[in-house]
Amino acid sequence: IPNSSSLPPPKKRVMLLLAMLATEVKSEAFPPVGHGVAVESRTLWSECRDRHFYMWLDKTFIANQQWDVEIEDGPGHFLHVTKIIASQCGYTIGSDLVGNVELRVSYLGCLIENLYDEKFTLSMQLRVSDATGRELTYPHLMTCSLGNPWSPREIVCEENYMEVSVRRSVPPMAADSPIEDWESVIPAAQGALSQLWQVVFLYPDSRVKTITAAEAHKQGYGVNTTSNRVVFRAPFNASESQVTEIQGHLVEVLRATVFYKQRWMILLVDTSVACSRSPPTFTKTTLSWTVPRIYTPLVLDVGKFVDKFIGMGVSGQVISNYTLDQRNYRLRANSTIIEIAIPIGAEGGLTKSDVIANQYGTTYSIHLLLDHHWVDDLWERTRHCTYKRIVAPMQPQIPVVINDTIPETRVFNITLGHFLLDVELISITIANQPLTPDEARDKGFQLYDVPNPNGTKAFVLQVPFDHELVDEQYLENTTRRFTLHVNFTMIVKPDNKVFTHPATIICDLVDVVFPTSMQECGEKSIRLLVTHGNADYYWVPYVRDFLLTQTRAEELGYSMKDNGTLFLLEVPLFAVGLIYEEINIRGLMARLDVHLKDKRTMRTVVTFSAVCYFPTGDLLVCFQNGTMVATVLRTSTVPEIDPRRTTLRNRACKPTQADETKAIFSFSVTSCGTTGRIDRGYLIYENEISFQRAMIPFAAPVITRDPEYRLTLQCRYPVNGTQWLGAGFVGSFVPSTSRGVGWILNDEATGNDATFSDFYLYEEHPVVKYVSEPLYFEIELLSENPHAELVLGDCWATGTPEFDGTPQWDIIADGCEMKADTHKTHLLPVTDQEKDALHFKRFEVTTFLSSNVNTLWGRVYFHCSATVCDIKPADVGIC
Repeated sequence: IPNSSSLPPPKKRVMLLLAMLATEVKSEAFPPVGHGVAVESRTLWSECRDRHFYMWLDKTFIANQQWDVEIEDGPGHFLHVTKIIASQCGYTIGSDLVGNVELRVSYLGCLIENLYDEKFTLSMQLRVSDATGRELTYPHLMTCSLGNPWSPREIVCEENYMEVSVRRSVPPMAADSPIEDWESVIPAAQGALSQLWQVVFLYPDSRVKTITAAEAHKQGYGVNTTSNRVVFRAPFNASESQVTEIQGHLVEVLRATVFYKQRWMILLVDTSVACSRSPPTFTKTTLSWTVPRIYTPLVLDVGKFVDKFIGMGVSGQVISNYTLDQRNYRLRANSTIIEIAIPIGAEGGLTKSDVIANQYGTTYSIHLLLDHHWVDDLWERTRHCTYKRIVAPMQPQIPVVINDTIPETRVFNITLGHFLLDVELISITIANQPLTPDEARDKGFQLYDVPNPNGTKAFVLQVPFDHELVDEQYLENTTRRFTLHVNFTMIVKPDNKVFTHPATIICDLVDVVFPTSMQECGEKSIRLLVTHGNADYYWVPYVRDFLLTQTRAEELGYSMKDNGTLFLLEVPLFAVGLIYEEINIRGLMARLDVHLKDKRTMRTVVTFSAVCYFPTGDLLVCFQNGTMVATVLRTSTVPEIDPRRTTLRNRACKPTQADETKAIFSFSVTSCGTTGRIDRGYLIYENEISFQRAMIPFAAPVITRDPEYRLTLQCRYPVNGTQWLGAGFVGSFVPSTSRGVGWILNDEATGNDATFSDFYLYEEHPVVKYVSEPLYFEIELLSENPHAELVLGDCWATGTPEFDGTPQWDIIADGCEMKADTHKTHLLPVTDQEKDALHFKRFEVTTFLSSNVNTLWGRVYFHCSATVCDIKPADVGIC
């Protein structure tokens, strides 16, 4: 083979084929990384590995900065490495497992100073533009020596290109020469006598495409020679390449022959290349990568194929079988395939955090190398190296909330885990209040990281029960519930992916101390002294059915004081809210009940009662059940009277208890001659106590020593709620319930519609209806007696609440419907299948506009009179 002295220097040739960028270089030394880092820990570090220059740039140095890699192309001139130039010239710019920039350059790449294919020098610089637009350049020079000697043919399948280099000697021809591929390129080689370089591409359909080296460079291919080798490089997915299947696995193939002229010789070099393009496969625990064992486009006679070495590596370095076993890697080869299997999470790769749609998970990535050596009928040795970066799909990792709270400590203690070290907690949100870790600590929380032996970590949060952001709730008895609603916000570095995780911790604590009370009886008042418990803020005080506030207490004449420890309530005798349990001739027993009710459920939690006896003087008590109690004292008149001789209007109604000093009357408002009327929203009942004077003579009395004595009794009841009216019977009719025969509810008798399936409640009154819309009424007799019948007599409407208010409109008269120019009444039937028709009466009233000044409209009040009859003794007809 003639020597290559007649060839132009390779470096000069590349300069003619590639675009160049001239730049004046301002050199800067690479700074140390971060703060407190050792001086030898630089921003850029490099290493020689097999056939590649390796360089790394620290990710923190280039973060948020524009940067470019430039290769020296003559003194003071640098070539910017673009994506196209990188695949054409043997440069791979990516990242290592932890995110640092990784630059990998082939020894046979463009602009590499090559000394006899044994020593290689790379001169490059990093151009950085900071946030201010200032540009700085950082030069780097490295020299590497060849380790293992070159194989006659070496193929490299990089991440962004395919490269083949062939020793510059005439390879032996196969025994059955000439072969088809070589015959295809011979005509093109014969036509190259007047040209320096040619590249011939062969297609599966036997088509041939011939271009010059200059044209190949324009199309992104790299063609070059060194002292001893011919180099051909192609990007993936080139227009002249094809993707085919070999043993069921995808392979990208480019068949090319490079030939060049040396004096009187034409040298032809087979530069065909094939690289696996099959993706890896994954299970939950393992990733697998499979390639063909024999790339048939590169081997003519499969029968003469012999493996010489199959090895695998990580991050560009072949590992030993011992390391392979230690890491549980599996390298398997058979007659058709070579398979690498890696446990997900195994040493040599990197497991890092990731976030997809607010779901935390982990991904595992590894940089694999497959180094395969073989011999065949044409090549004494071929080395085929494939670099493969594999990233497994994210495996969701659901965070775990561990509740380590001990109720007795009164502190929430929760742990959220478990995360890789690249996860940071940036905030927590409690009760809709976001807090940074520092703000949380300022509020009295404990918040810190806890490392785990397996290399993960967790976050610990401690919050006191009594903190204002903790939700408290009284349950029952002496138990209350503390609830912590917290939302953790975390970020994955350095990708700055944010995700959240909520947690709700509930702790029930038996620690409620109830308040205690003691009573005092004043001359005319009851005093209740309450010592506060530790949970009184859950409850509100009620007296009878009204909320006891300071304002309400003043309205009722109560005295109420509270110093935070003691609560004093004093209620005057006869004030609203007292309960009179017993009135007899000896005295009056009054009771004060104070109920503490749960604010949330209004359930009574505890009741304090104070009972006092008071001597009775002049007294009138109106009970809610319609009972009137009054006293008569001997000393009420001058001269004194004998209280035992007093009566009510009905002279048959005498004192229930009496002696020579005092008499007590107790009677119902519906008895003893009591009369009633309605006056401005009050139902007023009246009766009278009189004294039976002794007259002389008895037949025609004209003389008496007894004084005249009359005492009017009056009770007023507000008409502000649901009222029940009783219907009593005499004769043979026996009441069937304890309340009497029937009760009429007169405030919830207005129906929503003609179905009478729903009624307006008291609080919905007054019911609003437009003119021509009917009003529906139902009168019901509540009785279990099947022979009791409700008979509707008269119904009328008034403009005021009184029964005899004015104006008045007749609605029903003697059970008959009334029709007028202002309104119309219609009686509605009640079927026995629907309800007991004897116990119900229904009607509707429709109003109309009229010129009559007495038009039925505005606010009106409806009244009805009814009779209850016993229909069983038909011949008697008791009503």
